[in-house]
Amino acid sequence: MMKASTSTLVQPLPSLQRAFDIGRAGSLPASPQISQLIGGASAAKSLMSASDGSLNLFGVHITAEGRAILNMAIAMSLHYLGYSLARPSSLSLFTSSTTGFSKSSAFPLAMAFVSPMSLLLLMGYGKELDTYGPRIALRNTTFYCAMVLTISAGLIQNLSNSGFSYRQFPLVKAIVGILFVFRESYVQLLTSQMWSFMVSVSTPAQSATWFAPISGLTSVTSALAGFWVSKLTTKIGLTGVMAGAGLSLIASILFSDKAYSLSDKVNAFLEIEYTILFLDVYKLR
Repeated sequence: MMKASTSTLVQPLPSLQRAFDIGRAGSLPASPQISQLIGGASAAKSLMSASDGSLNLFGVHITAEGRAILNMAIAMSLHYLGYSLARPSSLSLFTSSTTGFSKSSAFPLAMAFVSPMSLLLLMGYGKELDTYGPRIALRNTTFYCAMVLTISAGLIQNLSNSGFSYRQFPLVKAIVGILFVFRESYVQLLTSQMWSFMVSVSTPAQSATWFAPISGLTSVTSALAGFWVSKLTTKIGLTGVMAGAGLSLIASILFSDKAYSLSDKVNAFLEIEYTILFLDVYKLR
């Protein structure tokens, strides 16, 4: 796919411009002939700004692909933020003598169930993908994971206060055990979908440039969560932190949906641009 450009356009921030100029399939600027076929460079640039989701921000032109990757990177950082909140809180609940299991054999036993749980989640994701496609599958799986974390937090809070049990086995322990295994399983399910999207809208060269900083962004958010978790636990408790992890996943849905919306705009623009190009070439004949 070729993108029209103009040599007379002033680039006030050339280094940032190059960084954000993630083009369609790594294309080079359009040749003069192609620019003329689609109405000239200025006309093509105007059409792109209006149709495909590109944006001029402080003099820096960010293509729709760049914005899509940026939104998905933010979604993934929120996902890891939530995971970094859920991990210590679920571990503390699991090892607690009141809500969890104090025996040393409980931890390796729980870890043995992680692979089967991951397989079940993968099968559920495959069904969502076949039925609704990647966009809805990511939205649904993220929402389901958020609901599991949030609802489990509420149940643990209530059951730990009531002490309700079934045949002398406290139900809160069962929920904490299942939650611990689920938390170890869901993280890769969501991460793989987000990376898959970013790979699909970028070239290998762009991936080599951008994926390391994106990984750094997720590391920063994880570190921030680790810094906050002790303070949050003091204020809202372990179950409150777990509910906060669910809310972080809900927030990530907004950004992942925005990323897919921008990708759809690119596809719609490509259809229009190819149609115009075909018609103009046909007229020249």
